[in-house]
Amino acid sequence: MIYLDSYSGEEISLLILSSMLNPMEEELSYTLYDMGVPDISIAEFEKLYASSTKPNSLMMSLKLSGDQERLLRQLKNESFDDQFYLKLFEMYDWGGVGIYDSDTNRDVTVTFMKRFFRPTTHYDPTAIYSPQTLIPTVRDSRDSDMLHAVLSMPEHQIKQSKKETLRPQNLREIVARNEYISQQSIRKLLSLNSSRIERLLAYNSATDCQTQKRILSSSDHMTRLMLSQNSNLCDELFEELLHSNDEQTIASLLSYQSMTDHRLDMVELAQIDSDIWALLGNNIDIAHVVDRLILHDEALDRNLAQNSSIDDSYLLQLYSRYGVDIAPYISANINLREDIIREIYASANRQTLLNLAANSSTPEDILEELHHTQEIETLMRLATNPSLKLEYLEEYALDSRLIKQMENNRRYLESIEII
Repeated sequence: MIYLDSYSGEEISLLILSSMLNPMEEELSYTLYDMGVPDISIAEFEKLYASSTKPNSLMMSLKLSGDQERLLRQLKNESFDDQFYLKLFEMYDWGGVGIYDSDTNRDVTVTFMKRFFRPTTHYDPTAIYSPQTLIPTVRDSRDSDMLHAVLSMPEHQIKQSKKETLRPQNLREIVARNEYISQQSIRKLLSLNSSRIERLLAYNSATDCQTQKRILSSSDHMTRLMLSQNSNLCDELFEELLHSNDEQTIASLLSYQSMTDHRLDMVELAQIDSDIWALLGNNIDIAHVVDRLILHDEALDRNLAQNSSIDDSYLLQLYSRYGVDIAPYISANINLREDIIREIYASANRQTLLNLAANSSTPEDILEELHHTQEIETLMRLATNPSLKLEYLEEYALDSRLIKQMENNRRYLESIEII
């Protein structure tokens, strides 16, 4: 079969119709139709072509020929499945320039976006042509093969302010931050010898223990800090960081790492400073060891009182031990029982009142009483509370002092259909 993109009197066996025809092409299609030449849409042809193509043969042919124009045509064929498309995508030669710096590079990038841009809200067809769309596409992907293919693209910088030094600055750094990347991608990223990428991988839960050790062996303070917050940190590294003599890293370990009996044993043996020890109370993943922590240290108990992962039975223990002295802390906890809330409200100091105003578990009648005080700091706390009556939230929306506090108030956002 010979492929022709123009007509000069040759015998034509089949006419492939594009989704959009210019006037000359449309006139030619009518002429060939009158001559009895059968036609087929480009979409139907691509499906037929894809079903009859042997992937390995096509890839070998493209590799041997190095025909980038032909490769580009294959990339535009939406009938190939994603897996085969990505293999073709990684074969593309970007020519040493950026992904939007030539017409063909832009075309290839658009084929990529057509396949993998999956917005969670309204789909805007023009978004696939915007460089900004690449960021959420890669950031939100759960496709490890797609993420690996992104590493074959030229480095694409992301604009950001000077204050955002810890945020990813290019596509590769976004891939390094994605928890769905493969070990193959991690190895490729490490081969780039970038300290910024190592920091992002140090934080990434996809990074296995062996790679964590490798990163730690040549780490600086910031990388150790990122490792200390990795939700998949292995126990061996936990112990090594615990004995690092770096108070900030140790504080981070106790604040963010899942705490098991084994790890708590390590912490107790390390005999760390009491102020750092108390940070365990802020950790939201200590359910297995709360019994070993509660009612032994007053500073730790104050932090536990505010911890939203602590259930009401432990909060009751704390209130029974400390009474009103614990109220300024326990009043912020959404798991606090209603009877305790009412009890501490009766004799609340200012901090306790402010906490109750923001606490979504505070009964509606108390929230209403707090609203009627019309005290501005109390109103600012109430504006964040999704349990407050909608009529009050709508009233706050007209107050320039309060509207900022309502940006994350789910009840209000739902009422104006932002969510």
